[in-house]
Amino acid sequence: VRMNFGAFGLELKDFLLAVQLWDNGVQTVPAEKLKLGYRVSGFTGIILSAVFKQKQLTKPKEYLTQRQAKMPWGKPNLGSIFKNPDGKSAGALIEQAGLKGYVYKNLQVSEKHANIIVNNGGSTAEDLLELLEYIKKTVRTATGVTLEQEVEYKK
Repeated sequence: VRMNFGAFGLELKDFLLAVQLWDNGVQTVPAEKLKLGYRVSGFTGIILSAVFKQKQLTKPKEYLTQRQAKMPWGKPNLGSIFKNPDGKSAGALIEQAGLKGYVYKNLQVSEKHANIIVNNGGSTAEDLLELLEYIKKTVRTATGVTLEQEVEYKK
């Protein structure tokens, strides 16, 4: 909820009615007051629950087929790692930089979608952070674009 994930031109905010937060006490906040944007929100606190409206997707089978074609099903991953910068595809930029399929320790840039990192077993958070820095540096050198992480890591 806090990152307002999305796909296929839709975002979580399109379905969200309200959240219950813990921020110096429990409060219910309507979705329109959360300042949700592309992979960001304007609120703090711990999300205790969320209420969604049911919304019909225009092409659910097509969305599922596309998702299945791009996701490395059955392999541990975090989904998309980087935000798409200004109308560009982060995955396409990573691929353009020659990193699709790249292996670092037991982590691999997915062969299916370059914006997904697969853990092939035994990798640490530190390994992932090192790989993400390498990807950012390589993409910046190859394309001039600085990728911004979508996935957050807090110590």
